[in-house]
Order: sequence, then structure tokens, then C-alpha cells
Amino acid sequence: MVETFLCFESEGAFFLIPLKLVRHIVQGNAGQEKTITFNGCEAEIYSVGASWGDNREREYAVLLEVEDGLPALLADRVDGVFEVPDDRIFKLPEEVTGEKNDFLTQAVYLDSSGCWSFVMDIERFLNKERN
Repeated sequence: MVETFLCFESEGAFFLIPLKLVRHIVQGNAGQEKTITFNGCEAEIYSVGASWGDNREREYAVLLEVEDGLPALLADRVDGVFEVPDDRIFKLPEEVTGEKNDFLTQAVYLDSSGCWSFVMDIERFLNKERN
């Protein structure tokens, strides 16, 4: 089976989110107010880097398709859409992610980028950030 992901960069690390969860990509909060509005609704802004103590502004925001609210993940760069076969997705051991990064569940080596990208469990990430 093949999964399709959107890849984005934040804080020099690459992250993958299932494409089916991506609603839209818009301009981030760099050089403007701290809010992002889409179709008249204000987005809830989240940053992977914030959990590491970085709260700087980002160029892009990936709006997510979820049931409750309009979450937006901030990104320095959006690297594209990748189709990844299941046998190229590796589960990360808990010792690697720890409690702080337990939303990073898997990793994929992207040949075209020459780097590892972390698969995010969006539900786990949002629950952690909202609490």
C-alpha cells in the first residue's frame, strides 16, 4: 500500500502529515499579525518548534482538515507531496521520541531530499498542544 503525505520543514527538521488531513496552505504569520484567517474563520496556530522553545514567525501555514476548529501548522517551507510505500515507513521506538515528542510516530527517508522526515500523529499533537 502507498500513503500520500505533505512534507514541510520547520526548525531545520522535515515532517510528514497525511495529505488527506491538509485543507489548504496559506501565508503564515511572518511579518504580519499573529493571527491567520481563512474563509472568515480565525485559525488556531500551532508550531512544532514551539514545543522546543522556538516561537518565531513562519512563512507558511498548513491548515488541517479536522472536526473541531481550524488548526494551522506553521512551516518555514513546504517541500511537496510524496507517495510513500508502507515498507519505507519505519516506526520510531519510544526511547527516541520520549514523552515530549510522542506525536512523532514514524520516519521516512526521502531519497529526493536526501533526509529523514518524521511522520506526525496530528491528533496526538493537537491534543498535547491544546492541553
